[in-house]
Amino acid sequence: MRSFRFSVIALAAFGLSGCMMSDPPSRGGLGAPSLVTQQPNGYNVKRVNIQVPRSLTVSEENTYKPAADIVWHGEAAGNRFAQVEKLTRDGITAGVSTFRVGRAVTVDVQVARFHALTQKTRDSFGGKHELIYALTLRDAATGEVLLQEPRVNATVRAAGGAAALAEEAVGRTQTVVIREALAASIQKELGNNAGRTGLLASVARAAQSPSDAPLN
Repeated sequence: MRSFRFSVIALAAFGLSGCMMSDPPSRGGLGAPSLVTQQPNGYNVKRVNIQVPRSLTVSEENTYKPAADIVWHGEAAGNRFAQVEKLTRDGITAGVSTFRVGRAVTVDVQVARFHALTQKTRDSFGGKHELIYALTLRDAATGEVLLQEPRVNATVRAAGGAAALAEEAVGRTQTVVIREALAASIQKELGNNAGRTGLLASVARAAQSPSDAPLN
């Protein structure tokens, strides 16, 4: 009789342990990695601010390489600060248009150098569109600085001579080339930073204890 009662107790204990084993792991245990994959990594750009400091020097000289911060002869003579601001805004805005999922952010860009080709250089051997800017990324709600890059280099090759004429013939103007270069540059900067912060956040979440894990 004693042996029978012991067997019943043992079987009940085994069944109870089986039920306990079938429960899902806690968020701080083996289940954490699957939860991490559900967390969106990236940015949702809400606003783009472009600044072209009036302290930058401007040149209208049609020489091979004028000594100035702003050299832009791709449009008719006019307010070069305003023209550079618009072209930079168009490029940056196009580049961030794919960032619509994740943390809401504001992108601040300050132009440091916008040295495109003069007509003399474009008619001959070409060169480079030197595009340099400072980037600050902020939380759209709190203003917290998430990223600061004092010097982002978006410089791109600029065609000259027959190659420039061929590009112009198919609508690939200096404006198009520069806009594409700025778009690609900001995409790279935001993409790289989102990847770094996303990885760090994932590691931190995976290391949390069950009591510290966020509740969804």
